[in-house]
Amino acid sequence: LLAIEVKSQRLVSAGSGAYDFVAQVHNPNPSHGASRVSFDLVVRNSDGTELEKRPGTFSVLPGQTRSVVMLGLSAGPGEVLGEIVITSAEWQEAGKAGSNFVLRGERILPPDASNPNGFSMEGTVLNATDYDFDRVDVVGIVFDSQGEIIGVNTTTINTFLSRTDRYLKMSWPFLFPTLPGRMVIEAHTNIFENANYIRNHGTQEKFQQYY
Repeated sequence: LLAIEVKSQRLVSAGSGAYDFVAQVHNPNPSHGASRVSFDLVVRNSDGTELEKRPGTFSVLPGQTRSVVMLGLSAGPGEVLGEIVITSAEWQEAGKAGSNFVLRGERILPPDASNPNGFSMEGTVLNATDYDFDRVDVVGIVFDSQGEIIGVNTTTINTFLSRTDRYLKMSWPFLFPTLPGRMVIEAHTNIFENANYIRNHGTQEKFQQYY
């Protein structure tokens, strides 16, 4: 099996010396997904000194490119760099298995009474599958007019029933360094985890690969 590819990764300022991290990862395998990809996020300053290391996990579908976000990193003054180091992947044969979430009405909201110090994004997501999921993770990414990422955020939808939609809103308690342009919302769920299905979905063979 081919290894998970990290297409891009960067730290994004979250105001007051804090940072959020976003990476775009790709699974080049057309018939295998990973129920659990384990990684370490390492934050270093410009001279290579390690400032923080934080473990994390994500799942990925066959052939999928998705965003991985980690919020609330801290670092001192000066230039800092973030990098994820993938340590293992639990692969499962999945054919063309996938998830189908439809985003509607996405928009960016300026500061208002509910969030006077920063921007928000909102939208509606439809569970267009035949399954009821216990947990769906949502990632929001905001770009400026030049295509640079200026904000990332996450939220979770619990007990997401088949063929229903849910309103979501994510807020930043600070102003972005430049005005927001376009936005992207991604919804992801672990289709390989039996406990994630409110209606039982059977089992699949799995094996683990270490990097």
